[in-house]
Amino acid sequence: MSRPLIATTTVSANANVQFASRQQLTVLNNTVIQRVVDLDCVPLLVPNLVAPEHLGSLADVMDGLLLSAGCDVDPASYGAQPQVTYGRGVDGFGRPFHRPDSLRPDPARDAVEIALYRAAKARRVPVLGLCRGMHIINVAEGGTLHQELPESSTIAHELDDDGWINYHELRIEPGTRCAQIVETERYFVSSIHHQAISKLGPELRVAGTAEDGIVELIEHRDDQLFIIGVQGHIEKSTKNLRKLQNLWRAFSSRAHEIHKPGPKFL
Repeated sequence: MSRPLIATTTVSANANVQFASRQQLTVLNNTVIQRVVDLDCVPLLVPNLVAPEHLGSLADVMDGLLLSAGCDVDPASYGAQPQVTYGRGVDGFGRPFHRPDSLRPDPARDAVEIALYRAAKARRVPVLGLCRGMHIINVAEGGTLHQELPESSTIAHELDDDGWINYHELRIEPGTRCAQIVETERYFVSSIHHQAISKLGPELRVAGTAEDGIVELIEHRDDQLFIIGVQGHIEKSTKNLRKLQNLWRAFSSRAHEIHKPGPKFL
């Protein structure tokens, strides 16, 4: 039986593989892939080597778009000058304005994901953005980012020096799509990020925030479009934060609704 096809964005990485010399790879955490499979959908991993203008054929067949987490978004994509430096000698998650190479922006990835997002929106395909994916949605809609969390932030949104992952309260705006999906207005979310939404794209609305006002959930103002971005890593919260799994199920349901069985590739 045919299953919905979910275009899933990936990471370009340089790493050692099977004792060979370092190679440039296209990778994605298996946790994300497993979430798509668990939703009775088929993930199609999209490499960042594809020219954005060549993505039309993929956009025509995808039943959903999953914008995965990863490196920082290039400030040039929202008209800003870079404020953060990146280097291999930076320990762990780094510190404000000095981050490891693993977070260095990848303009090619930005271009691919923004093009896919706009194509999905035009075709009214459901979109779910995770962490960086939420930032991409905002940038594609004309918004901007804080390159480092503002000093007014009073919540631990990053990894601790010992690798501890912090959790904090999530306040969901009443009457939003997200509130209807999650079925609560107060919950918790894991938080691993050093950047955040600054100016919100004009077609978007804030659906949830942390106690310090940092945006944690966004959605499109057009209720006919299923476009949701979540700052927390809901792919990692399947057992201890079960209500957040409603976002996955709602995304999957929309993909199944619009899916047309039959051959997609010739």
